[in-house]
Amino acid sequence: MLRAWIDCFYSVRAHIRLASLGYHSPYESHWKVTMPKYDYLVDARGEACPMPLLKAKMQLNKMNAGECLKVMATDAGSIRDFSSFIELTPNKLLMSEHEGEEFVYFIEKQDADS
Repeated sequence: MLRAWIDCFYSVRAHIRLASLGYHSPYESHWKVTMPKYDYLVDARGEACPMPLLKAKMQLNKMNAGECLKVMATDAGSIRDFSSFIELTPNKLLMSEHEGEEFVYFIEKQDADS
């Protein structure tokens, strides 16, 4: 078991070293998380609750079904707000991320009939 862990560690280390030298593995796509493509951006960083959600709703109302909205927020309450919003609407949360003090949401607009 220890040997397998050591082999894995050195394999990852070698991959990182080769990438830093400009070499790319054919398996590189397995190492990265790809962000969804988006059509619209709402930058609500620095805005207090409920502004990130309200700005997102206003933008979603202008969008067509199938288009994607990226929302950037710094309000920790946005986690709860967007979670509830997605449950109550036909819209789809494609991805959410939290890095440091920033929260990012990718929402796909859905038809009301979906």
